Amino acid sequence: MTSMLRDIFDNEQDYLAFVEKQLQVQRGSDECRAMHMRRVASLQKKLMNLHKLILQKHSPNDEAAGRIRTTEVEVSGEPMLHSDHVPDALEKFINWFNAEEKTTKNVF
Repeated sequence: MTSMLRDIFDNEQDYLAFVEKQLQVQRGSDECRAMHMRRVASLQKKLMNLHKLILQKHSPNDEAAGRIRTTEVEVSGEPMLHSDHVPDALEKFINWFNAEEKTTKNVF
């Protein structure tokens, strides 16, 4: 394979430039993959925190009333939201997550 590639190029310098470019592309792909994995981990953490908020903030009196005690929480970079609005915040988070997934799928 290497000898076939070398035959395509006019000289050794062009061949080495091609190989270097391929290595840069591979490193860039690895960096994109690592960045994507960090982003996914961050999203998972935010989702788990939101899930904990929903599970932990119910008290017996609030549950009977069908609402969650008011607490502040940050969701996906949005300004502070009260937990009374958690369903809206969760919907915003899911929409934002889906949009992020669509943009990062094209990287791979």
